[in-house]
Amino acid sequence: MSENFAKVKNYYDNGCWTKKQVGDAVANGWITAGEYHEITGEDYAPTPTQLDAIQAAVERTNEELRQEGADALTLELLEGGIL
Repeated sequence: MSENFAKVKNYYDNGCWTKKQVGDAVANGWITAGEYHEITGEDYAPTPTQLDAIQAAVERTNEELRQEGADALTLELLEGGIL
């Protein structure tokens, strides 16, 4: 049992924490995925972070620019992480 299991379970059981917050406790190493299941009754499925979502949007935008035939300099700046 993780050191913080009882604390997280208590927060969730008393309505102080949502499933997302319990999931954040897994992501931050406070509890295990198995303990998440024990607390919520559901399997732990990590959700993408905001940074992941931003990166995915940038990649889609870059691909759209390539498909539209962006000039070589723009593509070079994109691939170099400057844009």
